[in-house]
Amino acid sequence: MNQVILQMAKFVLKTTRKQYDNLTLELLKGRLGINEDEAEELIEYLIKESVVKRKYTMECPKCNKLNTLFEEDIGKDCECQFCTNSFDGTELKKGASIRYILDRDSFDELMEENYKKEYNLAKEDKGDCLKVIKIETSDNKEDKLVNSEKMESRLFISHSSKDLDYIKAFVEFLKEIGMNSENMFCSSIDGYNIKWGENIYDYLSEEFNNRSKNLIVLFMLSKNYYDSPACLNEMGAAWVLKKEYRSILLPGFKFRDIEGAVNPNDLPISLEDSKIRNKLNDIKEQFEEIFELKKISDNEWDNIRDRFIEKINKIKE
Repeated sequence: MNQVILQMAKFVLKTTRKQYDNLTLELLKGRLGINEDEAEELIEYLIKESVVKRKYTMECPKCNKLNTLFEEDIGKDCECQFCTNSFDGTELKKGASIRYILDRDSFDELMEENYKKEYNLAKEDKGDCLKVIKIETSDNKEDKLVNSEKMESRLFISHSSKDLDYIKAFVEFLKEIGMNSENMFCSSIDGYNIKWGENIYDYLSEEFNNRSKNLIVLFMLSKNYYDSPACLNEMGAAWVLKKEYRSILLPGFKFRDIEGAVNPNDLPISLEDSKIRNKLNDIKEQFEEIFELKKISDNEWDNIRDRFIEKINKIKE
């Protein structure tokens, strides 16, 4: 099986070590303009070529501190890096967050050996060679043509209008970390919805089918969401078109209640999670990468996060 994966070259050449030491599928999809399947093919290919290693971040059951372990180091008898407590890494691995670390020397070697001409052009920033990617797999022998130039990312917040208080608080939270009406759409919030006179269904159809944008759908899951035919239509459209998505569980909604196209193994975030501060850190870091948001100071971030948690708790009362 011969996979030609060239749009990664520009990203690696222009990014920082910090970024390619902490790759995620979401980051690759957003930066490279590829879908879930293509991102997974890319990662598996690079792992096979010993260019990328998979690493897991899991919480020690005793001290609650986060341990980062490479896949080959995970077993039934892992030792916490902080308190030395032993834990079953194979069990904790199921709920761990996954990132990938790229070895730059190995990547350079792979490109020089297999794609030397194209890689030299990429170094000169002549991107013509990266406009097309050809991927051949055992399941699909047809060529896939993928635009390698980074597409504009846009967030669509799929929600029930009956959860408006929570949605307002969350949109305000996203606004404070740098999101705006150009990269975020929410039909219930003034300034982030469609223009007066436009048809909401025509607008959504255009957004979902716009191949020039990387549409990311954020499902705000609740009982109200699953009771809404409109919400379920949005979920179905995202699934059929294989759109990248994230899921947030609103207060009162549990993991066991998840149904439909949302996969519980994709690690939805519950706003009632005891580690919600850490989860919000993850949202901020991912959105900074995907939407290229300006980074804010740690003090400012602490205030934004704490205000949001306080708002959610007040709404719950």
